[in-house]
Amino acid sequence: MNLNFGDIPRFFFFTKGASEGYTPLNAFDGALIDAGVGKFNLVKVSSIIPPRCQEKNDLIIPPGSLVPTAYASIISDIPGEVISAAVAAALPEDEERPGLIMEYSARGHKEEIESIVRNMAEQGMAARGTKISKIKSVSVESKVEHIGAAFAGAPEFEDYRQLKVDPAEEYACNTLWVNSTLMTPKGFPKTREQLETLGLPIIELETSEVQKMDGGLTCMSIRF
Repeated sequence: MNLNFGDIPRFFFFTKGASEGYTPLNAFDGALIDAGVGKFNLVKVSSIIPPRCQEKNDLIIPPGSLVPTAYASIISDIPGEVISAAVAAALPEDEERPGLIMEYSARGHKEEIESIVRNMAEQGMAARGTKISKIKSVSVESKVEHIGAAFAGAPEFEDYRQLKVDPAEEYACNTLWVNSTLMTPKGFPKTREQLETLGLPIIELETSEVQKMDGGLTCMSIRF
């Protein structure tokens, strides 16, 4: 399942990192790597947490994915300067209402920056007339040696689920997801059982003749 613009994320997580670099861009890239998000294409977004969106730290995100992220970053080339970045998420009492992420970065120690961003989240929720259940936050600081960067973010994602297919039913991996319906080869009961856990409609198709030519459902489909 790929995240497309218009999709509503179901999960978010906090991350932070800091790094030195050869150039400002290298420093920023190093901070992303330190934060564990250096293999994704982060898309900076305004800071709304969708209703019922939950924090989850073990998301499976393929490399190169477009990942909507509310983040703060700061870069400095002044040796000895302390820089910090922080994000805070305010979650609503009513789960049917959206939450809010605020991000902030500045010169100074992380405790001060994190305190400010938590107050920002509180003020943002008050402006929306939304009661807060809790506020969670993360921060990071770095003392610049040459060129330094600090990054803190809250990526949001739809999530992926991986199903482990029995080696004897490897052919059934060629299953299509079309208009919220799964189309799968007929005759692979173990895989069918796993697919049923996804809660989606399933259509089994006879593919034995195509299989003789090393073909599968992907070969038989025309996608527009």
